Amino acid sequence: MFLHDWRKLKIRDLNDSRREILINKALELDSEYEKAKFIVDYFTNNLPKNIVAQIDGVDENKVVDFKYDYSYIKGDETPFARTQQPVNSPVGEGITFSTGLHDIDIPGHPMIYPSVIGLKLGTCKIFSHEIARIMHSVGIKCEIVETKKPVNCYDFFEGTDEHDNHISVNTIKPMYHIYNIITIDGKQYKVDIAGYLTSQDYNHYNPDGIKFPIDTSRFCMTEDIASNPFEEIAKEISD
Repeated sequence: MFLHDWRKLKIRDLNDSRREILINKALELDSEYEKAKFIVDYFTNNLPKNIVAQIDGVDENKVVDFKYDYSYIKGDETPFARTQQPVNSPVGEGITFSTGLHDIDIPGHPMIYPSVIGLKLGTCKIFSHEIARIMHSVGIKCEIVETKKPVNCYDFFEGTDEHDNHISVNTIKPMYHIYNIITIDGKQYKVDIAGYLTSQDYNHYNPDGIKFPIDTSRFCMTEDIASNPFEEIAKEISD
């Protein structure tokens, strides 16, 4: 899908507006933990709808949830990229895009993705880089963690590649993964937005996940920063 520059600008402006409101609302809270949890709850669709409506600038009945963009990642089913799947927003239809630029004012220089909050759509890299930028804005130390080798994650895509070859994926498989670790009062907490969202999809759409659902709470605001529930469930299934 070709996205006109004017549409990108509208999505970027919507993204920036929502981001600013989110940060300002988080700053109203007292403790760093409350601020971090508020931000995480926004991205994991756990804030009250009326609060999300205020952040998003929409009526409460027009609030949409964040989703993982399986169409933006490159799978190994074909040599070609997946055809990106558009979603609706208050400023029109759009797809995930990047500026290709880094935020040089923030430690780690995270990449800038101007569509993630505007479209409520992202991948592990997109969510982790945006979380790093927002946490920094509210004064919370936040690290971007990239796995050194592929780890088990969930992939769920029904569509085509850019040459119209059909793709159907609904499985746990090894992929490079990126998430965050935040530090509050000397304690480290894992914030894996992509892991949380994809585990919800896994529990809802995958036959094994329906039978043996993953505990989604193990992905965010947990001091268990080392474990990966998808690794554990993949081992259980193989056994």
